[in-house]
Amino acid sequence: MEDRYLAAAGLLLSAIPAGLFAIKFRSGSALHLISGIDPAKVRDPAALSEFVGLLFLALAGLLALAAGAVAVVPESVLPVVVGLLVGGSVAFSIALVIGLHKFQRR
Repeated sequence: MEDRYLAAAGLLLSAIPAGLFAIKFRSGSALHLISGIDPAKVRDPAALSEFVGLLFLALAGLLALAAGAVAVVPESVLPVVVGLLVGGSVAFSIALVIGLHKFQRR
């Protein structure tokens, strides 16, 4: 098996937990899993659950797309794919931090 297919399989496997977390957060029963957030200090727990769930769903989609791209694009384009994956992950992290602060009472 080529290394690129192994990398694609790893990315695809990492999309599964992100998707499961998305489902868990969107159900509204996982706010206690967010480190640094006191569920009692959240203004709108349902909206926060929806927000975090959507972000994790976007992350799962990004990982699945990256897996497909790693498997099919020519090797000369792989640095671009990796750059987009890193950029998307950074954007996910920034959106999560900003969003968590918006939902907390001061």
